[in-house]
Amino acid sequence: MKAASESTRTAYGYCRVSTNEQALAEGTAALGMSIEAQKTAIRRYFEYRLAEQYSSLEVLEEAGSSAEKMDLIRRPEGCRLPGLLRRGDCLIVTRMDRGFRNPADLSRMLEVWDKQGITLHLLDLNMDTSTATGKLIAFIMSAVAQWENATRRTRVMESNAQRRAQGLPVGSNARWGYKIVKVKDHATGRIVRRFVKDHETRAWAQRFVQLRQHGFTDYRGRKIAGPSFRQIAIYLLYQGVQLPSGIQVSGDLVWSWYRHELDLQAAEAERQS
Repeated sequence: MKAASESTRTAYGYCRVSTNEQALAEGTAALGMSIEAQKTAIRRYFEYRLAEQYSSLEVLEEAGSSAEKMDLIRRPEGCRLPGLLRRGDCLIVTRMDRGFRNPADLSRMLEVWDKQGITLHLLDLNMDTSTATGKLIAFIMSAVAQWENATRRTRVMESNAQRRAQGLPVGSNARWGYKIVKVKDHATGRIVRRFVKDHETRAWAQRFVQLRQHGFTDYRGRKIAGPSFRQIAIYLLYQGVQLPSGIQVSGDLVWSWYRHELDLQAAEAERQS
């Protein structure tokens, strides 16, 4: 990355609102969050603090983008920054939550920009990473972000372990042969997720097992003994069967459900013995 003289250094501003309605809002309640309000604050800061150090100011506008879902450089406008920023340039953001998903996102970008000689100006924190105080604040925020991540991971692991011990779902996917349903807990009155047996899926899997073990008579009247999984799939497709949730029949699916059903039957038999 080539160094830039003061005459060619550029200051970039970044504005973001979470919805298109905020981008167009004119009411006083939304004024501080609107694109225009952020642009005005950035321009004033540039003229007062940076105009003599940088040749120009370019402001990027991000309308209708949620910081809760995407890091800065994954957003439509934010992803332009790595290609725009050069050594000696700076980025101005009115508030941390306008620019960054969370402290960890800020920490990652600060580390990259520090190596590239790019400074960040966060107006709400009065932070400027070109100064010793600004770098100290950045270091503290980075350490806090790492601590938050470690603490969050620990809480999630402990919560998942407790849910597994109680036989409750962990994550969004149920193990094969079961599905997750939302029910009301009569003790607490809260809506909770529970595992229940997926009888429809298992009924189809059991049919796959029967077809595999006993064969079938195809549309030509031929007896097919010990059919392959692909032959079973073709047979069912010819019959026009409909699996749960519109799932398409295929040889791979027949093999997968067949294997899962046999494993589940073996586990159930072992528990009963």
